[in-house]
Amino acid sequence: VRRVNENIESRYIDLLLKLWTHINSKRRKQLVVLLVLLVFSSFAEIVSIGAILPFLGVLVSPEQVFSNAVLQPFIRVLDISEPKQLILPLTVLFAVSALVAGLMRVVLLWERTRVNYHIGADLGHELYRSVLYQPYSAHMDRNSSD
Repeated sequence: VRRVNENIESRYIDLLLKLWTHINSKRRKQLVVLLVLLVFSSFAEIVSIGAILPFLGVLVSPEQVFSNAVLQPFIRVLDISEPKQLILPLTVLFAVSALVAGLMRVVLLWERTRVNYHIGADLGHELYRSVLYQPYSAHMDRNSSD
């Protein structure tokens, strides 16, 4: 089973490399931008997931979060004197991080769809041109029922 999976993976990589040679430089640059956008989107997701625990902690036990040594600089900067005052800033932090992550997901989906469409159109155009500009004899040799 492992040998079959390795064979499939190597064929898949070979096909991707062959496909890469047919993609023009403009689309390659767009794919690199898409990769960078994917990395930023991943970090935004990590931040939004990481913001859940402090948010839930302050809802359940604000006193325990207030006494946390890691949050003390944050508490001092915001001049918070009571544990219940932590609820609003951490709610805003969670909401903003979730919105940014969601926005990044939408932008990534839109850009990925756009780039995929353009690559498909470019490949279709290239294929059509290669068939259209073949010599007349190549078209005559081809059986129309094939």
